[in-house]
Parts: sequence; C-alpha cells; structure tokens
Amino acid sequence: MTQVAQQGISEVMNAVGLSELETVHVLVIALGIIMIISVIVVVIKLVLDMAPYAYTNARIQGMRARFLSKSKLEEMMTSDSVNGVIQLLEGTDYETHTSELARLETVTPYQVNAALRNSLTESYRTLMRISPDNIKPIIRTRLKSMDVMIIKAAVRAVHSGNPVKSVIGGAVPGMLSKAQVSSLEDVESVEDLLSKLGATEYAVPLNEVLQEYNETHNIRLVESTLDKYAYDLIWNSIRTPSEGNTRIFRTFIGKEIDLLNLKIIIRCTREGITYDKALDYLLRGGIVVDEDLAKGLLESTDIGSLISMLENTPYGTIFRDMHVSPSDSLLNIELALDNYLVDLATSISTSNPFGIGPVIGYMTMKAAEVRNLTAIVKGIEAGLDIDDVTGILIGVRET
Repeated sequence: MTQVAQQGISEVMNAVGLSELETVHVLVIALGIIMIISVIVVVIKLVLDMAPYAYTNARIQGMRARFLSKSKLEEMMTSDSVNGVIQLLEGTDYETHTSELARLETVTPYQVNAALRNSLTESYRTLMRISPDNIKPIIRTRLKSMDVMIIKAAVRAVHSGNPVKSVIGGAVPGMLSKAQVSSLEDVESVEDLLSKLGATEYAVPLNEVLQEYNETHNIRLVESTLDKYAYDLIWNSIRTPSEGNTRIFRTFIGKEIDLLNLKIIIRCTREGITYDKALDYLLRGGIVVDEDLAKGLLESTDIGSLISMLENTPYGTIFRDMHVSPSDSLLNIELALDNYLVDLATSISTSNPFGIGPVIGYMTMKAAEVRNLTAIVKGIEAGLDIDDVTGILIGVRET
C-alpha cells in the first residue's frame, strides 16, 4: 500500500473516531471477508459446474459395472467358434443385439460386428438422454459418426460389388431414421447412394468426392472424406467451450484427433505419400499435431525418424523404447496410440469424477470394448492363438 493511500485511510478512520490499532483490525477483518467471499464464489462455481452431472454420473456408474472383465474376454478367446462367443454374450448388454444370432446355425464375423456396432450406437443414445443439455450436442455428433460408419459400409459394398443390404441390413442409425437407413439397402452405385442421401447432411461430403471417385475408384479417399466430415462435426461442436467441463471435453477430443492424424501420417510415411496428398486424409482440428508438425513428420524418410521427431511432443512417451524397422508391421504403433487414448480417458474420468470425467471415460471405454470383441471374433475366425488375440486388445480391465 502506498504512503498516500495509507494517509488517506488514516484520515478516514480518524474522522470516524478509530485509532490506528483499530484501523488495522478493521482492515484485517475486511480482508478476511473478501477472502471468504472469494472462496465461496469459487465453491459455488464448482458446485454449479458439477450439479448437472450428478444424475448422469450415477447412471454411468451402473453402466460401467456391466463392462466385460478380463476373465470374461479370456473365456471368449477360448471359444472354438464365433457361435461360442455369441453364447457367452448372453446376460450382457450385448444380448439385446446378439440374441437373434444365437438361434442361427452359423454366424459370420460381419453379423457379430454389426450387432456390436448397434449396441455401441444404443449406448451413445442412452448417454445422450441422460447427459446435461450443454454436452448433448457433442454426443449427438458421436451418433452422427455412427451414421457415417453405416454410409462407409454401404460405399464399400458398392465398391466391391456386394449387396448393400448384406452389410447394413438391420443397422441401428445414429441420427438418421430407420427408414432412411433402410432406403440405402438397395443402392447399386455411389450415385444411387448420393441420391438416397440427398435430403441429409451426409450428401455434402459424398458429393464433394464423387467425381474424383468415378475417375480414380479410390475408395480410401471417399472413406477419409466421410471421416473428415464426421470429425469436423465433433470438433466444431466443442470448439468454443462454455465452461470447465466442456473445456476438458475439447482437450480430449483434440487429442483424439491428434492421435488419429498420427496414425494417418505414419501410414502415409510408410507408403511414401507426400504432405500435399496426405492433406486429403488428415482430419482438421487437434491440439498438438498442427499443420507445421504434420508437414515436418511427413518429410521423414522412415518411421524411425518420424518417431524421433515426436520425442519432444506430449506424445513422445508413447513410442519410448519402440524400434520399428522398414519391414515391421505398424500394428504395435497403432495399438500404442489406441492405448494412450484409453489411458487418457481413464485419467480424466478419475481426476474429474463429479463432472465430465465419467462421460468421457464411459464413451471411450465402451468403444474400446466393442473394438476388443470385434478383434476376438476376427481372431477366432482366422484361427489365431489366444496370445496373438490378447496382444491386440486395448484397455482391458483386470477384474
């Protein structure tokens, strides 16, 4: 406090008949009141931020209790057929969508994967219903990404000359209606698909790439364009967070986009694809992997030098002690990236248990569980050893 200010306060206090000692007491009390008010304001803000999540997180706690344990997954891996996996899914959250398959004599991996995808969509639907209004738009974009998965499956079927109904029949839509999804089952070309989607938002990205697809028949370009559209929706829904919980959600989604872009960059590096061409596949948004870093990484001559460039980024620890030769599969790298995302979601769920944490944790771990079940089914169909299948699972619980 300046000498002038002290003199001014002393004059005021003298005017009301207070001694210098009494003046000090008054100032201390006033400072204490200000500090208490500041603490109360912070506490009230925290309570207001967390209150909308009380019901949501209580429901999520019950939903998480139904995740499959490590021992359950191991039991599935010992099944001698895909039908055996279906039987072991009885009594779980997946039974609603797999019960019809249990009555079939032979079940294909695709049928199981479609049922698992439907279960994941239903989980997102439930999560949107029970979540606070401020994050419903974010979860809605996740449901739209499930629509994109259906459309991608239809595009792949058309591209390979298979009946579309065989791959999307019975699919549970995200935000599309069941009638809209059913109308796609009889399409025979990408043009037909675009015509059926004409009244929906998904026609926009498909139309952008249609001419180039007809010229090059590059199915990967169509899929990446649809993926970019889906993640544009997700990123834009959280680009300007309104409070602490949505800021946490934005950071998580930004890192998810980073990790997906790292996968794309690593694949492009392995295939010798240049930066300009890789832009066709890279997602927009993210936190760390910006245009400059992406360009630098894509100038790497091999995966080893690319990993070295990441050492000083927040993702450097993912690849610590990892050595990749030009002939090595990229599977271990992609598994490391997937596990990092699950670990990040788990950490956020633990550190923010009364706010957005459980929502992020549940969404990510549910998707990881569906991915693991898909891997188990494919592994059994391919005749892989249990150790081989175990090695490609992510985020498995010990209990």
